[in-house]
Amino acid sequence: LALRKGRGEERICKVISSPCLAEAEAHFQISTEGVTDVKD
Repeated sequence: LALRKGRGEERICKVISSPCLAEAEAHFQISTEGVTDVKD
């Protein structure tokens, strides 16, 4: 997994090398509510 900072509070988690999972990205944000979906 690779974690990087996106715009504002957005974070991106990318699966780079896994024998079980395809390469993919997930966008999320960390707020006072916890880990949530990115709000547009």
